[in-house]
Amino acid sequence: MTAEANLKRVLYVAQSQRTAENEAQNSTTVIAANETVVRQSTVSGGNVTLDNSRNRTDLFDRSLRGLSTATSPLRGALRRGNFSITSVDDGETTSSVTLRADRYAGGKLFDAGNVVAYNATVRITTDGLIVSATERIVAQRNDTENRYDFSYEFEPRPVALPAVPQVPANVRVESGDSGAE
Repeated sequence: MTAEANLKRVLYVAQSQRTAENEAQNSTTVIAANETVVRQSTVSGGNVTLDNSRNRTDLFDRSLRGLSTATSPLRGALRRGNFSITSVDDGETTSSVTLRADRYAGGKLFDAGNVVAYNATVRITTDGLIVSATERIVAQRNDTENRYDFSYEFEPRPVALPAVPQVPANVRVESGDSGAE
């Protein structure tokens, strides 16, 4: 995720992968916004499953701030892990805490009894901004292995967007989508 300090321009990208019986399902959600327009696309299995554009509103700004403070995709990761503090980094400008979980606490993705491997790491600044998160789950049921991998990174920095926000070409390629805008 990249954003100017006052969130005038925003680019949010969340990627996940679920694997069942050696078949992977990739999903990428992209939200791009300039001062007046928001474009949201979800690319799953090489197809754009949600592709809409709308005028930017205060509600969008509140929702976007929520994406970077544990609502939406991060909420599940934080609920599923049994976290403990592994390190504290007192940086010059921002301090952060790293949380690590090696035990699955349960959730809607998989029954806790079926999870055979789990780890998650979350880095949070002292003002509550989630800087990065990863989550890996391996579940096994009836001799079938399922995997879930999630990664998230946020770096607040200026972002250049075209007049009409678009899904970045590299995201379309990584998601298996060859279609043009």
